[in-house]
This record gives sequence, C-alpha cells and structure tokens, in this order.
Amino acid sequence: MAGLVAMGAWSVPLADHAWAGANVKCIIRLFIDDCSGATIIEYGLVAILISTAIILVLLSAGAELSALYQDIYTGLSGA
Repeated sequence: MAGLVAMGAWSVPLADHAWAGANVKCIIRLFIDDCSGATIIEYGLVAILISTAIILVLLSAGAELSALYQDIYTGLSGA
C-alpha cells in the first residue's frame, strides 16, 4: 500500500495528491489553512438555530392549542 493516501473509502495515488513531494511542515500548513470544513459547521449551526426556534414556537403554541381543544371539549360535553 506504499504510495497511496487513504481518503475515506478511496485510496489516491500519492503522486496525484496535492501534498505530493511536500515536507511535513508544508503538509501541516496546508492542513491548517484548509477551510473547507468550516462551511459545513456553519450550516450545522444555522440548522440548530432554526430547529431550536421551531421547537420553541411549537412549545408555546402547544399550550394555547391545548387550551383551545379543552374549551371545545368542554363546550361539546355540555351540549
């Protein structure tokens, strides 16, 4: 397996990799400067904020809906 770089389920020949021929210091610098994962984290944070807002709205509306259904039930039971 010499000469291959494992990338998830794929094995890429080392010569075709962006880090081919780079020394360890350069590899570390490329890794630190890579920002491709930051976008995914930002999308995840936005999704968490949106889902939290939806849950809070549903929880506050849930109490009002429960009271409304209770009033309807009481009205129908007395009729």
